[in-house]
Amino acid sequence: QTEPILLSQASYATDAGKGKRFVRPGAETKKKKQGGQEDPRTQAAITMLTKPDELRPLKETKEEASAAVAKMEEYMKAKEQQRQEWIKDMAVKHALQMDALRALPPALQEKAKQPDLTPFPPNRQFLFDTPPTAYQQ
Repeated sequence: QTEPILLSQASYATDAGKGKRFVRPGAETKKKKQGGQEDPRTQAAITMLTKPDELRPLKETKEEASAAVAKMEEYMKAKEQQRQEWIKDMAVKHALQMDALRALPPALQEKAKQPDLTPFPPNRQFLFDTPPTAYQQ
């Protein structure tokens, strides 16, 4: 007669067509193919997820390496220039917004500084099926 298994000791396993069932601790849950071979799809996933033993070094000449570094530096300079232009654009827009607020009468300034918390209309339509009419030309 076998001992009862506590739920904390048992684990679930799934069988095709049988659903979930309890498995005794230490029982083998992996199914092997005929001849002791594992499923090739499982082996491919395991190979892909395991860290390789040795990383292959890049075969690159010094000229190629220096060209790659120069290209990377050029790219980084361009991205930094784009970032600086974006910051300048935002600063100009903020300054114009503050100037527009100061140009309003004092009563309207207070109303303009309050956030607009009105909800969007419930029947608002979002058209995602087709591109906007401006792009259909």
